[in-house]
Amino acid sequence: MELKNNEFLFKQGTLSTDLFFVSKGTLKVTSEKEGFIKELANIRPGELIGEMAFLDNRPRSASVKATSDCILQVIDKKQYKEFIKNVPAWLIAFQKSLLARLRDQNSVINI
Repeated sequence: MELKNNEFLFKQGTLSTDLFFVSKGTLKVTSEKEGFIKELANIRPGELIGEMAFLDNRPRSASVKATSDCILQVIDKKQYKEFIKNVPAWLIAFQKSLLARLRDQNSVINI
């Protein structure tokens, strides 16, 4: 998938379960609260973005916008589910616990 400079990959609050691997380019992660926008992270080649919604099927907790032209690989949810079939239940619980804590922390970010 290609994304042009200044184009949004996704916006905070939207529903989507895609996970993206950044092959080329850079992206900026921002969160908006009460009209104020805070920059949370810069994503570079070799990193993943969209993992929270991918894993817990909840709305996007932040917006992601390209800061250069990007090439992204979309990770298939069906393939991932097949991959984790043999993962121990405790590891799935661990993943869910980390995601819940991260979402809680993101919701109280001081802007």
